[in-house]
Amino acid sequence: MRLPSARIRQLLADCRLPEYRVEAVAEEEAPTGVQLFYRLFEDLREDRLSLPSMPDIALRVREAVKEEDIAAGELARIIQNDPAVAARVVRAANAAAYAGQAQVDSLTAAILRLGHKVTRDLVTAVTLREVFHSVNPMLNKRMLELWRHSTLVAATSAVLARKLAGFASERALLAGLVHDIGVVPMLAHAGSYPKLVRNPALLEATLREFRGQVGGMILRRWGFSESLAAVPVYAEDWWRAHHGAPDYADLVMAAQLQTAAAG
Repeated sequence: MRLPSARIRQLLADCRLPEYRVEAVAEEEAPTGVQLFYRLFEDLREDRLSLPSMPDIALRVREAVKEEDIAAGELARIIQNDPAVAARVVRAANAAAYAGQAQVDSLTAAILRLGHKVTRDLVTAVTLREVFHSVNPMLNKRMLELWRHSTLVAATSAVLARKLAGFASERALLAGLVHDIGVVPMLAHAGSYPKLVRNPALLEATLREFRGQVGGMILRRWGFSESLAAVPVYAEDWWRAHHGAPDYADLVMAAQLQTAAAG
């Protein structure tokens, strides 16, 4: 097929993108909420962000589970350093989901029943409470509200997962708990911006706009799988469309709608 060269040049000219002028904008000239996001992004990129940090026991368990040949007894020795967490693992292994099986009375037996990955997700979920904290009384109140919302969505996600194919209950619980994790460092750093502290409406607007991006960055930095790291990014994307089977972001969205409908 042959085309006149003049015609080809005309088509290329018609398709050329318009010229754009790019200008640098100083951070201090950006809106306050954007400044907060830039600071968090830079701190994450440079590994300076101290909040939130994954609880020590959860981090140790996640690192241990990466070793595929680790024995249940070795994993138990890590978890038993926190008796409260150990008790929750044993209780989970004796839950209704395992009805009909003999009761376990040791941490090692509980881990064997649950499996390493379920145990890992459960320990992370149990210890996340300490992440939702701020030294600022006003912001700490907001943190408490956030934790209550997250636990309600997490519980609903876990119940829905038991009724739907393709989902694991413990993983759904963890997905619900971390769906708003991006709000935690944003609240922790908001105190550095008096405009945000004095203007609750501006603070909430900033949280809504950037919490998904910040949450996804945090979970990737923590080494979470992409299926969980995507949850904060899409948990509020009500018009989301994607190919394939429903994922944990879809499940958390459904859980949020369920909790909102329940009042």
